[in-house]
Amino acid sequence: MAVHKRRVRDRFDGSAELYDVSPEHVATDDVDEAVRLSCATREDVYLDVASGTGHAYFRFLPHVGMAVAADISLSMLKKLKSKYTNAFAVASDAEAFPFRNRSFSLISCRIAVHHFTDVNRFFSEVHRLLKRGGRFVLIDSAVADDEDLRGFIETVEKLRDSTHVRTYTFSEWRNMLSGFFSISFEGVVRKRHPFESWLDRACLDEKRKDKIRQMFLNADDRAKSYFEIEIKDGEVLSYTDDKILVVAEKR
Repeated sequence: MAVHKRRVRDRFDGSAELYDVSPEHVATDDVDEAVRLSCATREDVYLDVASGTGHAYFRFLPHVGMAVAADISLSMLKKLKSKYTNAFAVASDAEAFPFRNRSFSLISCRIAVHHFTDVNRFFSEVHRLLKRGGRFVLIDSAVADDEDLRGFIETVEKLRDSTHVRTYTFSEWRNMLSGFFSISFEGVVRKRHPFESWLDRACLDEKRKDKIRQMFLNADDRAKSYFEIEIKDGEVLSYTDDKILVVAEKR
């Protein structure tokens, strides 16, 4: 396993409990919309990639005929299985799945691809696994096509999390996806992050946490406006970012 993948596995193995109760992950309005837009039915064989503790998996589960959860972190999958012992869970690298071609009619991945080193390889794997006409649902962080705004959030994310690879712009997502799929829906979900719990999930020391706090406090007006940085009495309360929601079909 490559160094980055081991780092991702170890990072999430150590924080399964925190992610299970994370307000941003527990709130599944985005997933409920994805279930609706994907037209999930009991005829579908469904794969949830980077399932974590199952926030998306459990929202799709009642709507599909068969559901598989896949994640690189065993701790995440153990937590998922503790909530539903009959869950079919597989430990897997998202860029090299152990499944046969055309095994699934519906695949989702929520708030994870920004950790992947080879996004095109992942999309190629999704394309390989989907049946013709199968649907792929992607929800992930995105930012406006503005170098200053992207630069701000990239610096913050990498300082907070060494497993973060890149926050892609909307046009970058669109261009990568269109190389493999036909996009049938593209939307934006604004997600609010309670600041201190967002910091705590990264298991940082206080020096690193304070550096990130100062970045938000000292952000320029454009960043404060775009990311809706909420500050009260000199403390950062929250910020809000964009998540792209895409439903695409295998050509």
